[in-house]
Amino acid sequence: PNRLRWLVNIPEAHIARDPDSAVTEAARWLADDGAVGYQFHARFYYASGHTEPWDAEPMRPFWDGIATPGSTVYFTLLGARPQEAYIEEHNTLVRWMEHYPDVTAVITHGFPWRSYIEDSRIVLPAELWEVFDAPQCYMQLLFPIQLGNLFEYPWVETESALRECVEHIGADRLIYGTDM
Repeated sequence: PNRLRWLVNIPEAHIARDPDSAVTEAARWLADDGAVGYQFHARFYYASGHTEPWDAEPMRPFWDGIATPGSTVYFTLLGARPQEAYIEEHNTLVRWMEHYPDVTAVITHGFPWRSYIEDSRIVLPAELWEVFDAPQCYMQLLFPIQLGNLFEYPWVETESALRECVEHIGADRLIYGTDM
């Protein structure tokens, strides 16, 4: 039991409407010994009717309240916008990290791997790596849950992509996850 950890999440639809109460609630949960950080789902933010990026002014009071030096925010960027706009979410994260340089940012679930499959091989475009120029940016690799129904264990089709991740991001900034 002392090894299980969890992420705090406040419904994204409510944050911009009442950032002060969202900060209060997040701080209360983050004070728990089992909480390791805050998780933000960009998809739910946009689905609640917000059209401006999640680093824009309406969200600033919330981010200022929870993005304290030494904290960690886990960003789920997949599904936030149409697939062709995925890099825009990276650009939003870059701006966010420039504003909060002392906060660790983790991109959960990795990239939209399926979008980059060519002939049973993952071919990643160069622009995906730019967000990792920020040393506080990490990535969670989630091959089993995202590709487990497409490729068989041990997912040899992901090996070249994993090598690229190590090369461009660094093994020390990769987090392996299963979501299982």
